[in-house]
Amino acid sequence: GGQGVVDAAYENEDGDTAEIQALPTSSVEQLSDEIISLSLIPRSRWQNLLHLDLIRQRNKPKEPPKAPEKAPFFLPSSVQNRQRPAAEAAKATHGKDLEAERSRVTRMDRLGSRTAFTTLLASASGSGTYGPFVAHLKSLPPAAADIELRSLASRDELVAFVKALTDRLRAKVDFELVQAWMAVFLRLHGDVVAADGHGELRDAVEEWRDEQQREMLRLGGLVGYCSGVVGFLRSARV
Repeated sequence: GGQGVVDAAYENEDGDTAEIQALPTSSVEQLSDEIISLSLIPRSRWQNLLHLDLIRQRNKPKEPPKAPEKAPFFLPSSVQNRQRPAAEAAKATHGKDLEAERSRVTRMDRLGSRTAFTTLLASASGSGTYGPFVAHLKSLPPAAADIELRSLASRDELVAFVKALTDRLRAKVDFELVQAWMAVFLRLHGDVVAADGHGELRDAVEEWRDEQQREMLRLGGLVGYCSGVVGFLRSARV
């Protein structure tokens, strides 16, 4: 009898495989609308964005660049005169702070030079479809994303960016990226949000906060339920 069971199992194998292949498959980015999905972005990218200032501070050279040694006394004085400006220029370049450079980018007149970031953000704000904008932001390396977030100048851009993050929370996708982007946004523009009073920007941030708390409560309930079931199964006596 055992041999017949084994033969029958091999005979039904092709039919079972065809049935499994015919089942619908879910997308990789989001398995279900009822669960929160993380992005497919490497963890190091959004973690570096959160700690970009610390990384840059650690990567700075411990000692300033040294000036070249003085030319021998038998060389013409013109050679020494050419070396002196080069050494002074190296010290001046090292003395510039990166924060000053980024603040200069923030103060740039962006009316004449709109980047892809601002163009997609303006288009998403008008249409209410934030997918292309978020896809572009996800493709940026941490340093470029930090510069773009710092360059948000007008109140309309700040409001549109917060609404884009709220839209991702409602769609339950890119959860860890949304947390990282909002953390950097509040660190850079938190004073603007606090000074807005009851304006549109403050309302947009509060809307994001309410959506965040709603998902936290929902997930907290699910985690508590699963923890209770696991505890019951581990402690049950049959």
